[in-house]
Order: sequence, then structure tokens, then C-alpha cells
Amino acid sequence: MHIAILCEFATCNGGEQSLLAVLRHLKDRCEFTLLAPEQGPFPDAVRREGIRLVPWSVRDAGGKRLERDTLVERLAATVRDVSPDLVHANSLAMGRLLGAAADRLDVLGTAHIRDIIGLNKAAIADLNRNQALVCVSEATRQFHVARGLDPTRAVTIYNGIDTDLFHPRKPTGSLRREIGISRNALLTATIGQIGLRKGLHVLPFAAEIVDRKGIDVRYLLVGERHSQKQESIEYEEELFEQFEYGGVIEQMHPLGWRDDVPELLGEIDVLIHPAFQEPLGRVLLEAAATGTAIIATEVGGTPEIFTHGESALLVTPGDHGELADAIEDVARDKKYRRKLGQAARQEILDRFRIEPRADELARFWEDNLP
Repeated sequence: MHIAILCEFATCNGGEQSLLAVLRHLKDRCEFTLLAPEQGPFPDAVRREGIRLVPWSVRDAGGKRLERDTLVERLAATVRDVSPDLVHANSLAMGRLLGAAADRLDVLGTAHIRDIIGLNKAAIADLNRNQALVCVSEATRQFHVARGLDPTRAVTIYNGIDTDLFHPRKPTGSLRREIGISRNALLTATIGQIGLRKGLHVLPFAAEIVDRKGIDVRYLLVGERHSQKQESIEYEEELFEQFEYGGVIEQMHPLGWRDDVPELLGEIDVLIHPAFQEPLGRVLLEAAATGTAIIATEVGGTPEIFTHGESALLVTPGDHGELADAIEDVARDKKYRRKLGQAARQEILDRFRIEPRADELARFWEDNLP
């Protein structure tokens, strides 16, 4: 089975990391050709796995996005050259493009839907032209089906985690030494892109409440802002300003992008994920696999991973008081933190290991071959 996988981005964010995990597990059973940008962290990772990459981009040499008709023609020509048995799009946007090109292709197309965002009728129609669709959570599937996605084409297949890579580790104290904090402080982290949907602006308000109660908590911000939109730039600036205005700037430690997330998760006490929407947060799966206690918002696919009070604390999005209460609960009770982390790890072992999830995706592709 030869699968061509259409990818838009050169960065290694959640969708790309999830795909890489699948490729590592299936590359000895399936032939893969990735149509992806030629340079960047993601194509570099693909080449390290020994997987063929054919340069493909939605942008011209000057960085300007190409017109849709041009992209459709280029995609059709590239697929003819690669000659796969099936083409799979790794994102919603590429799923739209693949659907638009369906009439020009000699092979069938499938696509991943990894986002919960409102789509217009044209976007839904494009997606419905694919042979079949994979949604990363039932919440994602139901959201789009309610807006016109063909329910007979869409299935739910959860992302999987490599539990050999993400596993419980004994803290070494290296991260505390790196940023200069004591062993007594509760060390928390948010991990991911800095952007509007991630809900990070709620965190400084919760941190201010916790600080007034005399609880020593530190907040690591791991990740970067990728968007160059003015609203995103202002969002990041206002986030840091609010930490300062609330008198908790000394408790906040921006670390930027890190390539040692498995090790970093082993050094922190709690992952905080205050997102306003989350189809199936990969960092939640990674943290759970390491046995880290988790505070997350009860949105999207997150309740499909965790049970509130048993394997994570789930709070209302945007409610900084509720978030502060959850931080206080885990700060004051180390045994409870350990219990939450152990239960979260078991959820991953039971339902989110990469081996069965990748096998399920392989069967999906096999079922949709002509």
C-alpha cells in the first residue's frame, strides 16, 4: 500500500507530530511519500525517518499563497508523478484542496480533520468530495456533521502516543536549576503555540488569585507565537503585560520553543491547558503519558480523554476563579497530584497508545482503496 500524504506546514506542531508517530509505526508495512515543504523542522524529521519527501508548497518562491486553481493543477500533476494508491491530506485545509482536486485525480483521497472551527458551505462541500474523512475526536466529528459534513464519510480515530518516548521520569531538578526556583515551589507549565484560542490570557488572572493566598507557584510558558497577524502580536504583548499588572511577572518564565518536551514534562508538577477550544490536544496526551497531573478546560475532545476529578481537573474555559481553585487544590495535595497523574497515564495505556491507533488508521486506508 503506497500512501501519498499531503502536508501544508514545515513546522512540527500537533498535527505533524501525530503524523510522525504514525509513520514511525507503519513505515515498515506501508510505503509513504510525503508531499510537503522542502525545508523546516517537519521535513527534516521526515527525512530522518528515511521516508521519501517530494517538495510541495502552497506558496510561491516569494512566500505568497498561490491561487486555488493553480494549487489544484499542481497537486494533480504531483500526484500523477508520485503514482500512489491513495492520497491522504494531513489537515483540514489540505483536505479541502484534495477534495477540490478530486475530479482531476486518478486515485481516491482521504483527509484528517484536526480542527474545530466554523466552515462555510463551500469548505464543507470540498471536504465531502473526499472518499472518507478522519476526525481526531467525536466532538470534532459531531461539530462538523452538524454543519453539513457527510456523516457516512467521517469516522473518529484518536491520535496515538508513543509510550516508550513519553513515560514517567524521576525529576532531576535540572529545570528548576535552569530557571532558578526552589524545590518547594509548584512548577507548572503551559505548552503550545501562543495564540488566541489557547486561552493563555486567563492564566495571569488565576495566578494573581493564587499568589494572594500565599501559595508559591511558578508558570512556565513553553512555545512561541507563529501567527504574524496584528491581533496575535497584540495578544502576546497583552499576556505579558497582564502578568506584570497583576504582580505575578516574577512567577512567569517564558521558555520559548523546546525540543525536549518529554524530558521537560518529567520535571514539572502540573500541566495547565486553559484552551477555549481543543479537538484533541496532543500535549494533553503527552503529559498524561508521562503521569503528569493535568488541569485543562472542559472543551472539545478533552472530556473524551479524561474524567474530571479522577484523571484530570477540568474547568470552565475563561473562568479564572475556577482555574485558580484547581491550581490551589493540586498545590496543597501532592498525593492528589500523583493520583491524577497515575490515572491519566492509565487512560493513555488503555486507549491512546500509538500501536493500536496507527493500526486503526492503516485499516482505514486499506478500506478506502479502490
